[in-house]
Amino acid sequence: MYSEEAVVALLDEVLLFPNPAREQVTVSLVRPFEAGDRLELFNAQGQLLQVLRVRTGDRQLDIELSGLPSGPYFVRLLRGQTRWEMLPFVKE
Repeated sequence: MYSEEAVVALLDEVLLFPNPAREQVTVSLVRPFEAGDRLELFNAQGQLLQVLRVRTGDRQLDIELSGLPSGPYFVRLLRGQTRWEMLPFVKE
Protein backbone atom coordinates (compact mmCIF):
# COMPACT_ATOMS: atom_id res chain seq x y z
CA MET A 1 0.00 0.00 0.00
CA TYR A 2 1.30 3.45 -0.88
CA SER A 3 0.80 6.31 1.50
CA GLU A 4 -0.27 9.72 0.26
CA GLU A 5 2.53 11.32 2.27
CA ALA A 6 5.16 9.19 0.51
CA VAL A 7 3.80 10.08 -2.92
CA VAL A 8 3.73 13.81 -2.17
CA ALA A 9 7.28 13.72 -0.77
CA LEU A 10 8.54 11.87 -3.84
CA LEU A 11 6.92 14.28 -6.27
CA ASP A 12 9.04 17.04 -4.73
CA GLU A 13 12.12 15.09 -5.87
CA VAL A 14 11.39 14.64 -9.58
CA LEU A 15 11.25 16.98 -12.58
CA LEU A 16 10.00 16.23 -16.07
CA PHE A 17 10.94 18.73 -18.79
CA PRO A 18 10.40 20.30 -21.27
CA ASN A 19 6.65 20.37 -21.31
CA PRO A 20 5.45 20.54 -24.02
CA ALA A 21 8.18 18.46 -25.69
CA ARG A 22 9.08 17.72 -29.30
CA GLU A 23 11.97 15.28 -29.65
CA GLN A 24 12.61 14.11 -26.10
CA VAL A 25 11.60 14.58 -22.50
CA THR A 26 13.98 14.41 -19.54
CA VAL A 27 13.20 12.95 -16.11
CA SER A 28 15.54 14.38 -13.47
CA LEU A 29 15.77 13.27 -9.84
CA VAL A 30 17.20 14.77 -6.66
CA ARG A 31 18.32 11.30 -5.48
CA PRO A 32 20.04 9.00 -8.01
CA PHE A 33 18.30 6.03 -9.56
CA GLU A 34 18.70 2.79 -7.62
CA ALA A 35 18.84 -0.85 -8.73
CA GLY A 36 15.38 -1.97 -9.82
CA ASP A 37 14.03 1.51 -10.58
CA ARG A 38 12.23 1.87 -13.88
CA LEU A 39 10.27 4.41 -15.88
CA GLU A 40 7.09 3.59 -17.73
CA LEU A 41 5.67 5.62 -20.63
CA PHE A 42 1.88 5.63 -21.17
CA ASN A 43 -0.36 7.24 -23.76
CA ALA A 44 -3.53 9.17 -22.87
CA GLN A 45 -5.59 5.97 -23.06
CA GLY A 46 -3.45 4.39 -20.34
CA GLN A 47 -1.69 1.94 -22.65
CA LEU A 48 1.85 1.09 -21.60
CA LEU A 49 4.09 2.06 -24.51
CA GLN A 50 7.55 1.50 -23.11
CA VAL A 51 9.38 0.33 -19.99
CA LEU A 52 12.72 2.08 -19.59
CA ARG A 53 15.46 0.65 -17.44
CA VAL A 54 17.63 3.18 -15.66
CA ARG A 55 21.28 2.96 -14.69
CA THR A 56 22.01 2.87 -10.98
CA GLY A 57 23.60 6.15 -9.87
CA ASP A 58 22.27 8.28 -12.73
CA ARG A 59 20.15 11.29 -11.82
CA GLN A 60 18.38 11.76 -15.13
CA LEU A 61 17.10 9.88 -18.15
CA ASP A 62 16.17 11.24 -21.57
CA ILE A 63 13.15 9.61 -23.21
CA GLU A 64 13.15 9.68 -27.01
CA LEU A 65 9.77 10.69 -28.43
CA SER A 66 10.40 10.22 -32.16
CA GLY A 67 7.80 8.02 -33.73
CA LEU A 68 5.12 9.01 -31.24
CA PRO A 69 2.18 11.07 -32.48
CA SER A 70 1.46 14.48 -30.97
CA GLY A 71 -0.71 14.41 -27.88
CA PRO A 72 -0.73 13.83 -24.12
CA TYR A 73 1.45 11.23 -22.42
CA PHE A 74 2.37 10.20 -18.88
CA VAL A 75 5.57 8.92 -17.27
CA ARG A 76 5.52 6.87 -14.08
CA LEU A 77 8.62 6.10 -12.03
CA LEU A 78 8.61 2.94 -9.96
CA ARG A 79 11.18 3.08 -7.19
CA GLY A 80 11.49 0.24 -4.67
CA GLN A 81 8.20 -0.12 -2.80
CA THR A 82 7.21 3.47 -3.60
CA ARG A 83 5.01 4.17 -6.60
CA TRP A 84 5.20 7.60 -8.13
CA GLU A 85 2.10 9.17 -9.53
CA MET A 86 1.84 9.82 -13.25
CA LEU A 87 3.86 12.77 -14.54
CA PRO A 88 1.98 14.29 -17.50
CA PHE A 89 3.48 15.94 -20.56
CA VAL A 90 2.42 16.88 -24.08
CA LYS A 91 4.27 15.96 -27.25
CA GLU A 92 3.92 18.64 -29.91
